[in-house]
Amino acid sequence: MHTSPNCTAAVLESIATSKQGSYIFLEIFGVLMCVFSVPLTYYSCECFEKERVQMHLKILMYFHHIALIMYSLSYISLGTYHLLSRLVFDGCDLLVPIDICIWVRIFQSFSSIFFQLFYIAVVLNTFMAKFQFWRSNENFVRGVAYFCAFFSIFEPLPSVYKDIQRDGHQLNCSSFEHKDALVQKNIFIGFLTLDFGSAIGFCIAMILQKRDMKDPVLKFNITKKHREMELHRTLILIFPNLILNMFCYVYFAGISMRWAAENQLDGNAFLVANSVPVYVFFSPIMWMITLRRWKGRVNPAPIEPDDYWKILTDTWNQKPIGKCILLNNRHGTR
Repeated sequence: MHTSPNCTAAVLESIATSKQGSYIFLEIFGVLMCVFSVPLTYYSCECFEKERVQMHLKILMYFHHIALIMYSLSYISLGTYHLLSRLVFDGCDLLVPIDICIWVRIFQSFSSIFFQLFYIAVVLNTFMAKFQFWRSNENFVRGVAYFCAFFSIFEPLPSVYKDIQRDGHQLNCSSFEHKDALVQKNIFIGFLTLDFGSAIGFCIAMILQKRDMKDPVLKFNITKKHREMELHRTLILIFPNLILNMFCYVYFAGISMRWAAENQLDGNAFLVANSVPVYVFFSPIMWMITLRRWKGRVNPAPIEPDDYWKILTDTWNQKPIGKCILLNNRHGTR
């Protein structure tokens, strides 16, 4: 039997609760979703590679899919260990040293932060593309993607350093077990701020997009029309995943903040509140469904050279100067 100061009557009660069928089911359910997420994410990357999607979205998508796999592998390793340990150990022997939990769980922290920043990056890039604030699209997007990745890595490090200094053990290797209620609230307020910020930015981008698509100038400016259509396709693709991300994190944050106010945060509560495995499972599915559902608008069929020339000719003839030149040519041939 574990004899550390953590092995109190309250901890023994939590351990007994963790062995109930409902909590074991939640653990298995989360592990299975992350297991299936890995091949789904790989196949989603293949689909994006085959489709003619705007390059800036592809670059950000590669980073996003790496974060999906990183979270899945970390969750699978921890979840599998917890499930197997319940078959072998009993009582406080099920507790895991906090420093081991932190180094395995840190990849989940990196990924969770990046999931939020990803939608901010897509919306930001959409505005930058719309107003043409850069010369090299791909270089700018790579810079944004690397910035988000480095920020996701370094942002939780101060908290990790403080956690490492603590002695103790955890039941489910969750942050609920060693962070106080105020810290938890601040973390989830930050997540919700990023979520609603990306949602507001997305709505503004959609409003501007619909307004500009009605601009009659697009009929005569093929370059601008192509750029507007590309941005429209980007918004179509990210919308379902943005809704999925908001649903999962609003649920996660709402449940967690409520229990934090009632001082009910523990390892078992984390299994109920954590909806990120749901996101990592359904996210690649949503990407693939959206690609297939809107294939005609995301990846339009190529225009034949003769048809393309006819479109240019018709567009030119509709312009006043084009009509004047056409009339002059007809008059000169008589």
